[in-house]
Amino acid sequence: MEHLAGDLRAVIDAVSPDRPVHLVGHDWGSVQGWGAVTGDRVDGRVASFTSISGPCVEHFGQWVRDRLRRPTPRNLARLGGQFARSWYLAFGAIPGVANVAWRLGGARLFPIVVERTEGFERTPAPTFLKDAVHGVKLYRANALRFLRPGYLCRTDVPVQVIAPTRDAFVSPHQSLDLARYTDRLWRREIAAGHWGAVRRDPAAVAGWIAELVEHVEGAPEPPALRAARLPAAGGVLEGSGA
Repeated sequence: MEHLAGDLRAVIDAVSPDRPVHLVGHDWGSVQGWGAVTGDRVDGRVASFTSISGPCVEHFGQWVRDRLRRPTPRNLARLGGQFARSWYLAFGAIPGVANVAWRLGGARLFPIVVERTEGFERTPAPTFLKDAVHGVKLYRANALRFLRPGYLCRTDVPVQVIAPTRDAFVSPHQSLDLARYTDRLWRREIAAGHWGAVRRDPAAVAGWIAELVEHVEGAPEPPALRAARLPAAGGVLEGSGA
């Protein structure tokens, strides 16, 4: 993750040497974004971060452990829902299995699965097979981060989380208690699947991102964004009546 954050820093410095950037990530782009903003490689270079369908590995691990420590029916149900979504992690952890599966037809079946489950066509890039085979290595290379305490990964970057409620891989529940990791957090839900989060209603998602960017840049906080803001851990939003 540190190497990926270093790459991100190089890109930021190349495209915006004079001012911080507003970072948006989806899936592993979001996972890497969390790794960057909770580390020290991009200090002062990110003005805001919008995360879509990709948790911080450490925060996710802490979420799982917290619910195992308090095995209430609701916590167990939410854990069960996430474990059902995480089948691919075990699949990818076995050396060589994912590689063979992608090469023996997985790359051809993938766009069909996306179309059947999310209702839209997704045409893979010409490099898709190579990208998939190498992408599996990200999981193994960063697996031990799952065991690190979540409190080690705080950030002072304003963060917006967009949580798809029909995500087949990431439970929307795991983003409900992220306020302990950043002082400024906004959370919105979208009725879409994992890829549908950026394909179903791109104008709405772009509008949410623009609202945060404009607010961080000095514009008043619009009512919709204000309604999405979560209080810092242990705090109460002004006027919330809580």
